[in-house]
Amino acid sequence: MSKPTTHFRGPDSTQISISLPTALLEAVNVLAKEAQRPRSNLITVILTKAVEADAAEKALKAAASKAKKTK
Repeated sequence: MSKPTTHFRGPDSTQISISLPTALLEAVNVLAKEAQRPRSNLITVILTKAVEADAAEKALKAAASKAKKTK
């Protein structure tokens, strides 16, 4: 018998499986509870911000490199 679903995955979402250190998972659980949001949503928000920050940092470095070349 399958477990009842308590959430619904959007059509553009994919389920994955990851391994985390126990302490990290516990910290994520605390943050999710404090934020009153599902753990999966919190992880998605955190990863999205990290990827966006990385892309912005790379864009700034590329712009700085381009500016040095034009001088």
